[in-house]
Amino acid sequence: MVASVKCPSCFQEFTDPKFLSRAQAKLDRHKGRKNPCDSRVPFKFERDIEYVPPNIGSLDLTELVESLNEHIRFRHVASHIFNQLNDLNRFAAWPNVATPEVYYMEDGEAVRATPSDFVLVYWNRVMQDQVAPLLKESWPRFEKYCTWVRDHNPACRDFLEAKTFTQAVLNSFLQSEMFRDMRTSISSHLKEVPRTLRSEIRFNMGSGAKDLGAVFEAKCNAWNCGRPLKERGACKFHLVQMKPGDVLKPQGERVEIPAEWMAPTKPNAEFEQFMNRNQSSGL
Repeated sequence: MVASVKCPSCFQEFTDPKFLSRAQAKLDRHKGRKNPCDSRVPFKFERDIEYVPPNIGSLDLTELVESLNEHIRFRHVASHIFNQLNDLNRFAAWPNVATPEVYYMEDGEAVRATPSDFVLVYWNRVMQDQVAPLLKESWPRFEKYCTWVRDHNPACRDFLEAKTFTQAVLNSFLQSEMFRDMRTSISSHLKEVPRTLRSEIRFNMGSGAKDLGAVFEAKCNAWNCGRPLKERGACKFHLVQMKPGDVLKPQGERVEIPAEWMAPTKPNAEFEQFMNRNQSSGL
């Protein structure tokens, strides 16, 4: 039987597997501390949430256009905008840089995503939905920036403002230099945020978090493959069949043939008669 005694002030319990005297000795050391306890109720740490990070779809864009000087390189625009908005809104955090998990808010709930998936969410929910309309109205270099985006994503003529993409277009974007630069810059910015601030942002998002899921997983460019993309536009299976240096380019999407283009089929009665004739002839 386990021996135990309790402190009369804070009610903390001290135990020993066999001897009561050892449990009492622990209590005596506890009572003989330099700062003895004097609490009569259980002690509990509490921390108030100072602010709730905004949803990724409703950010404050104050002074965003003014921050884009006339000499900024187009390849740095997307990452610069992220830095500006995250410093102002604190809408995203990478709490533990040893784990590939970025957190942001969606519909008042924390969402957990991989860095690559988060960059795609940022491009769609921030750059396309919120930033592009503002830049189109207020930034003199917007048209030139759109042209630069198109030139670096030849699979899509209007990638900055388009809302839906085929798998081929998405694969092309994920393999583009623009996407890699943006992912590297955004990841570096999230990691460079002081650890205490990263923890604070994550804490203010709430205790729970849902997974985004592999919604934006890139697929192999081989026709009708569907396996996860590895490198050079191919999956592991097709990669071993390729020559060194070869790149598998995105294929066009399969288009269903309209019914009116199909050759007319035989009526059911004629088809049954045809099959019965084949069976009776031994075919």
